[in-house]
Amino acid sequence: MKRIYLIKKPLTNFRPATAGRLARRSAAALGGLLLASCSGLKYIPEGQKLYTGSKVTIDAPTKLRNQAALQTELETVVRPAPNGSILGLRPKLYFWHLGVGKEKGLGHFLANKFGEAPVLLSQVQAKQTRGLMTNRLQNRGYFHGSVSSEVKEEEKTAQVNYTARPGQQYLIQDVRFPQGDSALSKAIRNTQPATLLKAGEPYDLDVFTNERVRIDLALKN
Repeated sequence: MKRIYLIKKPLTNFRPATAGRLARRSAAALGGLLLASCSGLKYIPEGQKLYTGSKVTIDAPTKLRNQAALQTELETVVRPAPNGSILGLRPKLYFWHLGVGKEKGLGHFLANKFGEAPVLLSQVQAKQTRGLMTNRLQNRGYFHGSVSSEVKEEEKTAQVNYTARPGQQYLIQDVRFPQGDSALSKAIRNTQPATLLKAGEPYDLDVFTNERVRIDLALKN
């Protein structure tokens, strides 16, 4: 009679597969938690909104002379700077939260080393920014320019957008130097060939300032 032997093999394929699925689910859950934390939105005080920056638009019927430079100049006066972000993540807010209410320890160290307090919509002074932008327009010859602002709000974030309407740019009609016979008038008139002011060019505060400095230096030499 032949004997039949039954060999029991361990279910080696079952446990690793199950463990792999659990590992993937755990990793996904942890990743989701980290994304929620690093976005920084969970650390915003109740009733407040995280300020995410501003967009500056120049509203003019035609393209302005040196519009790109004017755009950059207007953007430089926007305050405050928003929290830095990478693909929508704000890890500095996460580290800042670790140190809230702590005067020592690892959380305190990480907050001081890598953290950044949230910049809130309530910290934005739109009226002051509009005034600075209007001043910059006037410096470039747009004496009747205006600037408006609009707050674009989401559930937990807000953006403040500015629109500049420069209007007509004033040009230099002609350039006249003193015609008197005094020694000072003659000295100033002698500097005219090197003048920085040109008829037909737009008013520019920097050019006028440099012209005054040029004449002053010429008189002292």
